[in-house]
Amino acid sequence: MSKIPALIGLLLLYLTGASLQAAKAPAIDTEYTADKIAEDVYVIHGPLETPNPINQGFMNNPGIIITDAGVVVVDPGGSVQSGEMVISHIEKLTDKPVVAVFDSHVHGDHWLGNQAFMEKYPEVKIYAHHEMIKAVKL
Repeated sequence: MSKIPALIGLLLLYLTGASLQAAKAPAIDTEYTADKIAEDVYVIHGPLETPNPINQGFMNNPGIIITDAGVVVVDPGGSVQSGEMVISHIEKLTDKPVVAVFDSHVHGDHWLGNQAFMEKYPEVKIYAHHEMIKAVKL
């Protein structure tokens, strides 16, 4: 039996996977708002549904705290798109950089948005329980 068909199949599988990775889904386009809950403290209330293609994994309530040193984010969301959406809201509120992200626990809907913050703010500090960091291998 020839190995050529198997190699062609593997090549097609590789190319399909690479093209899917290159085509990142667009940012979340919704009417979510950053609601002010105290002076310089905001929350974006997420939907009450499980992750799906429409909400792109956004199903938590990210917090935004504007300090003298910069912006602190709590639980940036469940996808890079939700993280980008949180960044978009931050940019409407202040021109200060994000200096810290706190992940409250290991569930992905609270920390997978870290990627957007690490891309936009390479020096951002990510804080979480050491067991949570070990579990997700940040």
